[in-house]
Amino acid sequence: MLNEKGLGNALVKEANAKVLGFSKFPLDTKFEHNDLKANPDGVYYKVFGKFSAGETDAAKAAEDLIKGINECLGN
Repeated sequence: MLNEKGLGNALVKEANAKVLGFSKFPLDTKFEHNDLKANPDGVYYKVFGKFSAGETDAAKAAEDLIKGINECLGN
């Protein structure tokens, strides 16, 4: 799409293509959504921060993670 629209730096696009081509795991735009991974307001940051600090247990962290992802992605 970037090429079709004439957007982006050629070197950056080439580098990204090489990294993605090398990785056996594809980039998932939903998992990588900025509202999920933002620091300090992202869902992942908030949930895993509380979990790693012992402020919540695994069941509650999973519940919060599911709720936050659904809210963020509009599910």
